[in-house]
Amino acid sequence: MPVTLVKSKWSSGNLIFHKVGSGATTGITFGEDGTGLDIKFFGDTASAYMLWDQSADSLVFAGGAKMAYGASGTELSYTAGSPIFTLYATSSNSTSTNAEPFYVYSIMSAANGYGGRSRFHAYKNVTGGTNFMGLKSYAEFGSAGRIAGLAAGFCSEIKVANANLGSGGGYAGIEIEYVAGGASTVTAGNPAGNYATWMFLGNSGDANGDFDDNGFFFSAQGLTAGATKLLSTNSQTLKVAIGANTRYLVMSQTENGFGLGTSVSTVTVTAGTPIVSVYSTCASTGTDGTPVYISHTLSAAGGVGVGLQTNVGVTLAGGNYVAALYGVLTFATAGRITGIASGVVGEVVLSAGTTQGTYCGLNSELVANSEVSSGSITAFFYCNIAGSNTTGKTTLNTNGYLLYLGAGVADTASGLFDTFSEITPKAIASLRISIGGVPYYIPIHDEADFAD
Repeated sequence: MPVTLVKSKWSSGNLIFHKVGSGATTGITFGEDGTGLDIKFFGDTASAYMLWDQSADSLVFAGGAKMAYGASGTELSYTAGSPIFTLYATSSNSTSTNAEPFYVYSIMSAANGYGGRSRFHAYKNVTGGTNFMGLKSYAEFGSAGRIAGLAAGFCSEIKVANANLGSGGGYAGIEIEYVAGGASTVTAGNPAGNYATWMFLGNSGDANGDFDDNGFFFSAQGLTAGATKLLSTNSQTLKVAIGANTRYLVMSQTENGFGLGTSVSTVTVTAGTPIVSVYSTCASTGTDGTPVYISHTLSAAGGVGVGLQTNVGVTLAGGNYVAALYGVLTFATAGRITGIASGVVGEVVLSAGTTQGTYCGLNSELVANSEVSSGSITAFFYCNIAGSNTTGKTTLNTNGYLLYLGAGVADTASGLFDTFSEITPKAIASLRISIGGVPYYIPIHDEADFAD
């Protein structure tokens, strides 16, 4: 028998293989190249074993057998660039079947089971370093690499059965959870420093700016727009759950602005369901409680524009009212003010530079861009006392004014307000107005040329 440097011996019930002497590389080989052997290692638990299956060219862990690298308290030591577990694989697959170098299939076979996941746990109890992650997934393309479908650095899918899933459970393609310790502290509102967030989205290595120029924040596919659906009827909102509440993310069709619909693709509105709704309450006192505020500055010479514009088009015979802008101010029984209240306010703040042009607090125009009809009544202003309470309407008719001019309007000869002697013939009626709190009357005559 040839001399071998590998010897065996029994020690305390163990069969030990060891090297004796020195010289050539020693080892133990089972089988021959192309003709292997099945080798099975049993554990202490029945049916638990590790098998080298020569016909399948696979190392199989069966029963309760498992692979463990280190243990809690006796972890394996590793250094940067020298991972404990390394897998380098190459696939020449050219079919539509997935080529997967690493595959885990876990079956939950008991009712009320918890888990079933592949878990990566990273722990850090020292300061320093620029990154620390529980799992990093990386998909890299060479200069000739590309796909015709979808590429992703990380893919997470959930596959539900074609059955009623019942109630009480949540199903998500991906779960992101921030677990805070009892004394965890971060600086609020400091995205450049110490901050906490569910997601961090970064763009790095983009030397040509291609992602900045052509990328999307996210891509949502496979959705069908409709009422109560994830994507709304007009594809303007996405339904989200915030706690136990249903909310909607509004998506603008205007870049660098807020646009709902376009001139060729309008948003459909149903009665009683406005596109934009603001319901607010302000409990502050002595300060301006404004739920919607728009500040606009014309900074170029010759500039024109408006702070707010509403365009309402009527293409068919309408109902009993239509308005481009509607302001309603409602007072409850205990509601009142000490100054002035109005349904709509129009103010122009003048300066020493307003030396030309026409300035008015309220502009009312009737526009005739083509041949028009005047309807039953056409006027610059429509004033009416409405409501269903007869007593209240009588009070307004008795005590109300058509026009109120504030105390800033003074008696000025040939000015905006000028007093003069009574003219003849006398008027047949009058409309009362208030100037500085004092009643005055606009005469009404039955002839257009009443001075003759």
